[in-house]
Formats: sequence, C-alpha cells, structure tokens
Amino acid sequence: MPDDLWECVAPLLPARPPRRERYPGRLPVDDRTALRGIVYVLCKGEPTWQKQTRAEVSVTGTTAVNIDVSDGLASSLIPFALVVVGLSLLPLLLVFRSVIVPLKASLGFLLSVAATFGAVVAVFQ
Repeated sequence: MPDDLWECVAPLLPARPPRRERYPGRLPVDDRTALRGIVYVLCKGEPTWQKQTRAEVSVTGTTAVNIDVSDGLASSLIPFALVVVGLSLLPLLLVFRSVIVPLKASLGFLLSVAATFGAVVAVFQ
C-alpha cells in the first residue's frame, strides 16, 4: 500500500489491541468480521478521500451489498413485527370481544417467532 494512501487509512482503523501470549502474531478474526471492517473503513474514509483526490469513491460488490441488505433487514425487523402483531390484534379484539384471549394469541405468536429464530441460529451455528 502506498504511504500516502496509508496515511489516509491509518486514522480510520480502530486502536490495536495489546498482543496476547497465546497469539503472538495477528489476532484471529473470522472472514465475515474482517470484511465488515474493511467495508466500514472504506465507507467511513470516502468523504475524506473524495476531498483529497476529487475522485468519486464507491464501495460495491457482493460483500458490500450483503452487508447493506443485512443491516436494512435487521433495522426493519422490529417495526415489521409490531405492525404484524398490531394488525392481528385488532381483529382478534373485535371477534372475541375480550382483551385476554387476543393478548395470549399475540404473545404465543411472538414466542413462536422467537423459537423459530432460535432454531435457525442453532442449525446454522
């Protein structure tokens, strides 16, 4: 890496953790974390590089797209669940004319969704 580019990138990198006796070299990091870190550094440094070089800087590719999609889905999951539970709660309140039965049904739905996510995590880990 050229020295002038390294001078732009180095301030954006996180502080280096102290070395441990067990791993005398670089600390072990899985590929996903390393790629997220690289994309983060590239995205964070983009305005600085654009001012310095007057060039358009873009981060593209499968990794960047997957990170953006994952972040978008994670940020919209809770509002989506609240809308689904809220919209299912209204008809149940009207049909049963009670509060306890629809609340139990909604709680059961949320617990089944949580169990499903737990099962998915258990399978893929």
